[in-house]
Amino acid sequence: MPDSAPDDQISESREHQAMHLMQTGAFPQAEVLIKEILDDRPDDPQLLNSLGAVIAQQGRIVEALPMIRRAYEQIPDDVSVKGNLTASLQALEAQASGHVANGHWQKALEAYREILTLFPDHTFAPNSIIHYAMAAGEKPRLADYAPELSKDELGTHIFIACMPKSGSTFLKMAFIALTGWREELLTYAYMQNEGDLYLPYLRAVARQDTVTQLHCRATVPNIQMMQAFGIRPVVLMRNLFDAIVSYTDFFDGGATVNTFFAGRWGSLPRERRIDLVIDNFVPWYTAFFASWADVKTKGQLDCHFLRYEDMIADKSKTIERLSKFYRLDKSSEECATAHRRVEAEKDMIRFNKGKAGPGDELSDKQKDRIRELAGYYPDIDFSPVGL
Repeated sequence: MPDSAPDDQISESREHQAMHLMQTGAFPQAEVLIKEILDDRPDDPQLLNSLGAVIAQQGRIVEALPMIRRAYEQIPDDVSVKGNLTASLQALEAQASGHVANGHWQKALEAYREILTLFPDHTFAPNSIIHYAMAAGEKPRLADYAPELSKDELGTHIFIACMPKSGSTFLKMAFIALTGWREELLTYAYMQNEGDLYLPYLRAVARQDTVTQLHCRATVPNIQMMQAFGIRPVVLMRNLFDAIVSYTDFFDGGATVNTFFAGRWGSLPRERRIDLVIDNFVPWYTAFFASWADVKTKGQLDCHFLRYEDMIADKSKTIERLSKFYRLDKSSEECATAHRRVEAEKDMIRFNKGKAGPGDELSDKQKDRIRELAGYYPDIDFSPVGL
């Protein structure tokens, strides 16, 4: 009686049979056979790649990709593996594009979420998720921005979204003094650009407890990142007439380096400089207030609205109220001590001597111009900022 064939010959014969099934388009039968062979060699990269390929050929791209990825981790230079990985990504992107073309925003959102899960370094999936979450009326998930994080890992982020010249530096320093937490900028850069949240920085410090102060409006990307990372902002505002005069004083002190007016500012008389600030910055101020008012109306974020005038009336009590908002478990005395520490470092802050009312310098014509610009938002009550 002849000896039975060795195991390696049987295995090789079954692999040839599986490859023949793949080549002839018998993908379901090839899938069954390859899975049987994998029972004996579960980590074989070539078999994993072949199994992923036959599953993908049957339209189950999401199911196939983990197997192809496991093969890629072992043999990243293999031409077949790289080809299957690329083809699978292209198939997912085509599916997502098809949903977009048909206006199926929820399906497009889920497709891009699958892409991001399977390809965390994908270049445009996060941007697509922002757009299609908005179109689908869905709040973003933390995994949309930081797949490596879970909600219970997130730190507490004290976030001051503020008008310029609203006492935000004082408030930021008071929270640093109160908590000992580190200030994080969370925006890409300053100077002439908007202080929007910058995702790579936010991801980098997501596990930490931080304090941030940014002049940012409630844009869709800002709102969505705050929703995903659990950020509850303090929205700091000020009487617009006072803020404009204070901003003009700020530029008179040399801060025009942050604008496109540097080198031109000094040639203008005082009244004309105020006009320039009104025409160029009041649109930003009014959009800031209107955007955060919309957030509050729509219930998109848990915000605490704070007026500069209320803050300077009792700084210690303001710190105490905000401490409760952030659930910091700080006593009244600790909050008062933080206030005193910041007041002792007056050179570190620009608080305009803690006074309100410089807007009296504005002419009636200038005040009317500010009101006119605010009039582009007829549904918004601007009384909290003095209009």
